[in-house]
Amino acid sequence: MSEPRDSAEQSAALTAHRRRLSAPTRWLQRINHLPDALATVAVAMLIVSVAVQVASRWLGISSAWTEEATRYFFIWLVFLGMGIGFRDASSARVSMFVLFLPQPLRRFLAVGLYSVASVGFFAFLLVQGSGLLIRQFNSGQTATALPMPMWIVGLAVPVAGVVGILAVTESLLVHRRRIEGEEETEG
Repeated sequence: MSEPRDSAEQSAALTAHRRRLSAPTRWLQRINHLPDALATVAVAMLIVSVAVQVASRWLGISSAWTEEATRYFFIWLVFLGMGIGFRDASSARVSMFVLFLPQPLRRFLAVGLYSVASVGFFAFLLVQGSGLLIRQFNSGQTATALPMPMWIVGLAVPVAGVVGILAVTESLLVHRRRIEGEEETEG
């Protein structure tokens, strides 16, 4: 069993790994910090709204906005998480069918199926979500308890499409061996 590295060795290894990555890959990794930050904000706001809801119920005060805010933060969190989950190629993949094929064909089909199915799904979210967003924007629909237009909630769907396509692209560039089934996922 190997000994754990100290932080200086880990930092040096991470720096060396980043230097080996191509410029587009480094760009994708930098841009993918935005969905992480948005998801962190959504989790924090979800926790705050649930805490306010619990406290208000405990005090016997009615606050309908907290239930609605919790729901909307959760919607954003789910849609952001969908895309984020594909970044490390650790999400469920269509691999059951290709396991019975010869290795060269397996590698080709694993990457092909992963790419087409994943990008196709996120492109569907982008297109259909954009249509939903336009309809919500044009209708002027607002939330029931919050003074907020509903298109802000609907924006989560096309954003998830973009985040997912970028995440799948990054996973194809960085984790190709994992997608091909040659490398185990962590965790």
